[in-house]
Amino acid sequence: MRGQLAGAVRAGGPAGRVSALGGRLGFRQRLAVRGTRGPVSARSLVQIRSFPLTAVGTVSQFSRRSRLLSLPIIYLIGINHPEKGARKTSAPLEPTTTHGRHAAAYVAAQSEAARPAVRSNLRRAATIAAGHPASWRRFPWHRADAQSLEAVRNGLAERYKPATANASLASVRGVLRRAWQHGDLDRADLERRLDALRTVKGGSAPGRALDMGQVARLFGAVADGTPAGIRDAALLALLYGVGLRRAEAAAADLADLDTTDASTWALRVRGKGRRERLVYIGNGAKDALAAWLELRGDDGGPLFQPVDKAGRVRAGRGLTGRAIARRVELRSEQARIGRFSPHVLRRTFATRALDQGVDVATVAD
Repeated sequence: MRGQLAGAVRAGGPAGRVSALGGRLGFRQRLAVRGTRGPVSARSLVQIRSFPLTAVGTVSQFSRRSRLLSLPIIYLIGINHPEKGARKTSAPLEPTTTHGRHAAAYVAAQSEAARPAVRSNLRRAATIAAGHPASWRRFPWHRADAQSLEAVRNGLAERYKPATANASLASVRGVLRRAWQHGDLDRADLERRLDALRTVKGGSAPGRALDMGQVARLFGAVADGTPAGIRDAALLALLYGVGLRRAEAAAADLADLDTTDASTWALRVRGKGRRERLVYIGNGAKDALAAWLELRGDDGGPLFQPVDKAGRVRAGRGLTGRAIARRVELRSEQARIGRFSPHVLRRTFATRALDQGVDVATVAD
């Protein structure tokens, strides 16, 4: 096994940053792990020495059929002895289990709806920084110097569109600010690292907005008289009619709805940053919502609830943001206007509002 590993190191060459060796390790086989001897685990740091190179790797994948490490992948992530005269570069940072509180604290501070996206942003950046799939929770961002973070920024800019790259950069900046708040970075170090993670510039095509013909076809697709169609019509009416985000629609509760005014109803919405606002529902949107409430009943709980295949409303449960997205995607396909996400309806609402002279700040809320 040692000879195989040494051969893999030599095959990578001094310039090679990431190599991979797929080999079979028995569960009882023991290797030197940080000066001790014990079974190799999925998170053990394994040091393999060969002359004249030294590489450090992590066993990061294992067989899905069992918890035993029957088919690990050993990543060779750096060479500690470069050739004479070669330029010295720092080895990629490895995830740790002791410095995850900064990322965990940053993710916990986000809204429940935003956390999956933030975790994905951090995982994307950590993978580029480590050179292989890495955990967002354990990656030691506060130990990365400005040069390493500059390389991460460049890697994101090369692989992803500006919007995706900037989302990951914003999340990493948030983690670094948490590290500063916890006392693990001083102000000067924080500023240098934030400067290395500056925003990626680049033009992007304008987002899609529906025209009035497409809107008519979309609402025609839900006018089937079924309980699910009645609910989806009310849901689309709020997404398009008042510009709700899907997370806001998922969080809406019957108690948030004020129907005292017969002509215009009001809905209290909890938006980004835990800010609350009132949106007013009138005309066709109010009629669609009234039809859904008649079917739903006046029991408390989430405003939009699941409907089973038999057409029965599942009281007490609410649609998740992902379920709302699936309903919009399904109805857009049925309308044959191209599949799209709920945000297209919010963008369509904003476009119509701006065309009518509504203030930009009002629309942005």
